[in-house]
Amino acid sequence: MEAEIWRNLQVPIHDRTATSLAPNASPLGWIKPPETWVKCNIAASWVPSSCLSGGAWIVRNASGSVVFHSRRSFSNLDSTLLTDLTSLQWSIEAMSSLQMDKVMFETSSEVLKVAFLRRSSSPRINQLVADILQKLNSFTDWRLSHVENERNKVASLIARSVTLDNRFHSYVATGGPSWLQHILAQESAMAPI
Repeated sequence: MEAEIWRNLQVPIHDRTATSLAPNASPLGWIKPPETWVKCNIAASWVPSSCLSGGAWIVRNASGSVVFHSRRSFSNLDSTLLTDLTSLQWSIEAMSSLQMDKVMFETSSEVLKVAFLRRSSSPRINQLVADILQKLNSFTDWRLSHVENERNKVASLIARSVTLDNRFHSYVATGGPSWLQHILAQESAMAPI
């Protein structure tokens, strides 16, 4: 995401940071983070007819091993954008609680990308974006990138399991979900460094 542009427009020149938030371009498929970093892939799923939604994140290290993953349900969120922002905020808070210090956040949400590039007419959305940017700045270093769906497949599958399979029980676990082990192993083996 080009959140750096948005963030710099909101911050006085003397307070601006040099953290790069360049969007990740090809290749297709998940890519390992650099040494000393972790990558947190984030996704959300929203059902308009019920206002039920789910979020998920999965954290992997530089060797491609899953460190943690989580899913949870949300209620009373009335849009895809609000669901995606809430999921991103929740994942950032989780990374902070888990004492992750250098985090690459990746999402494939187009509406989230737009929210960071353009101010919204909704004060609620603008406040959420500002809160998210403030929370991100508590990390030693961070990146927030928009990626193709293929690079965010596992997080998307976990998030969709909340709404499609009615898995409303929230949890945080070490390692990856057993039902996605084959995809995780394949992505780790094929991922460029």
